[in-house]
Amino acid sequence: AMRWGVRGVGLVAAALSLGPAIWRSLYVAGHPGNPYSDPELWTRVYFAPDMRFDAIALGCLAGAGWSFLSTPGRRADLVALGTGLLGAVWLADVCLNAEIGTLVSQPLLFSATSLASTAIVVAAARETRLLRPLEWMPLVALGRISYGLYLYHVIVFVGLDAWPVAVRWLVAIGLAAASFQVWERPFLRLKRR
Repeated sequence: AMRWGVRGVGLVAAALSLGPAIWRSLYVAGHPGNPYSDPELWTRVYFAPDMRFDAIALGCLAGAGWSFLSTPGRRADLVALGTGLLGAVWLADVCLNAEIGTLVSQPLLFSATSLASTAIVVAAARETRLLRPLEWMPLVALGRISYGLYLYHVIVFVGLDAWPVAVRWLVAIGLAAASFQVWERPFLRLKRR
């Protein structure tokens, strides 16, 4: 990274954030299946690294641009706070209202959720007022079980597809919390040894 410089890393990260978004859109447009009922289509779009790498690339882009993004000043803080809040509202809406099929049928929604997440991280890293709500204990607890939530939420959402989205999230969070207690916490104790 030092040899390329921040600008070079930023350009590569920007290209890598656009590539999967374009590829995902082309793939869905050219696939004859129904994103709501074709498991081959939605599992490929939802899980394949080449389809989802833009989220990681956006994080790299934010990191490469940190010297610019961390510029002190009230105006920069207000922009970071505003975009972070918009990102939080967007993600809450997607979590409560969007189905996997919705995301797959409109593949640029994945890009929007990645941008929203990046905006929240930048706002928190700048220590704007968004940082305090992110330190709220229920959100910290959710972060602690986030890996299990990532693993289980699709299984729950597909298995309980007739249930309301909010109920499916509650079931997925409960399953992730139980998994954390049964599996992850014992392994974390082994790590400390």
